[in-house]
Amino acid sequence: MAIAASIGDFLKRERVPYRTIAHPVAYTAQEEAAVAHVPGRHWAKTVVCVADDQPIQVVVAADRMVDLERLRELTRARVVRLGTEDEIATLYPECERGAMPPFGPLYGQRVYVDMALVGEPEIVFNAGTHADAIGMHYNDFAEMVNPVVGALARPIGREAMTDLASKQCVPCRGGVPPLKSAELEAFLRDVNNGWQVIDEHHLEKEYRFKNFREALDFAIRVGELAEEQRHHPNISLAWGKVRLEVWTHKIDGLTESDFVFAAKADRQLETASGTGRRSFLAAGDV
Repeated sequence: MAIAASIGDFLKRERVPYRTIAHPVAYTAQEEAAVAHVPGRHWAKTVVCVADDQPIQVVVAADRMVDLERLRELTRARVVRLGTEDEIATLYPECERGAMPPFGPLYGQRVYVDMALVGEPEIVFNAGTHADAIGMHYNDFAEMVNPVVGALARPIGREAMTDLASKQCVPCRGGVPPLKSAELEAFLRDVNNGWQVIDEHHLEKEYRFKNFREALDFAIRVGELAEEQRHHPNISLAWGKVRLEVWTHKIDGLTESDFVFAAKADRQLETASGTGRRSFLAAGDV
């Protein structure tokens, strides 16, 4: 496979040094970094977002994800969301879906880069296909696209759950759109561990215990957490079971604070585990 003609022409016009990398087909940034033998922190993942109806490109390392709230603050937009698959296909017709390079000027889009990539001797990114990549010095890349730089990324996976648990729930005063589709999927990957998104409306998880006493202890811990965070879930208690339903009542949907609370609830479970008083199975483990 080869890079798209428009991408090749753009590179020729800019006259910056770069190398092309052919690799086995892969579809996620971390998989592409692995098959291309590039450290995840050097693989520059292009994430298409929409800030107040304007498409923008956000570039973060493969092992990170975009922090939409930080991006909203940096763009000074009222609303920021992830681009949909259909929007991405329309914006980058010469590229395989999800394989667009971070060449914002080529597409008439502003580029935002996470500060962790700044100054790297080489960053590597998609070249329009899932089997081709381009590598170049960050400084050459920055000269081409003139990006806005900021702290725009947060961890993925277990590290992300720890990061969420360290945040505070922020009271919602309304006027904020609820999280949808891809945004929900991204946050759900962070907490995972048995949580489910129900009808894009609320988070739900059932915890199981050996007896009523342990279930009651956990329910009390979560109740105290809810008062502390001023974020109140539905708590259902039964013999050996506690079910939590979490959503932001002010907008009747989900916000980041709901996922923060979910991570903090799991942290309560881990804290209880350290005392030796708990035996727990998440729903689906039995």
